This record gives sequence, C-alpha cells and structure tokens, in this order.
Amino acid sequence: MARAKNLPALPLVTVRFNDPDADFRPAIAQAVEAAQALKRDVEFDVVAPIPTTARQEAQDAAAAQGAIDTARVAEAFGYAGVLLDRVHVGFRGDPGNPPREVLVYAR
Repeated sequence: MARAKNLPALPLVTVRFNDPDADFRPAIAQAVEAAQALKRDVEFDVVAPIPTTARQEAQDAAAAQGAIDTARVAEAFGYAGVLLDRVHVGFRGDPGNPPREVLVYAR
C-alpha cells in the first residue's frame, strides 16, 4: 500500500464501515458508471485515512484495518467490471480522528 498524494478535494464515493451488513457494491457500480461516462479510461484511488497525530499503536491498528477495508472496496470495482490495474489502493494521512471509512477518488 502506498501513501496517496495529490488527491482531489472531494472523493467520488465515501464508504463508511459503521454497518457491517451494508452492501456498498451498488454505490461503487453507480460511481464507476458515472466516472466512465466522463472519462472512459478513468482510474480510481481507493484510500483509507490514517490518523497521523495518534499514538503509533493506533496508527498501526488503523493501517491494518484500512488494508482490509480498502481491499474489500477494491474488490467491488472488479464486480463493477473495472480492470484491477485501474484501481490503486493506499493510505492518506489525517491529522484528526478519522472514522473507519474508505475514500474513492477518480482520476
């Protein structure tokens, strides 16, 4: 996983993990369709926020959970028909206390 740089101000989709039974695949499919309508060869950054001011143990725990969460979201892109070489997974530093979520950006 890489640290994401130069991301747009707003994500295309935010996937929150407060409900373990929530199915985010339809939202990903809809976002893919909209993004591909604007740019056929669009690529996606799937990013988990990591608290940069937290203790190291909290950062490590967030990174471990973020790796699992981003993998689940990246898998949804495959279900939506996106070639996985167009999906880039990484982390983004957040100086606050970010919720457990994954942000998806289009480029």
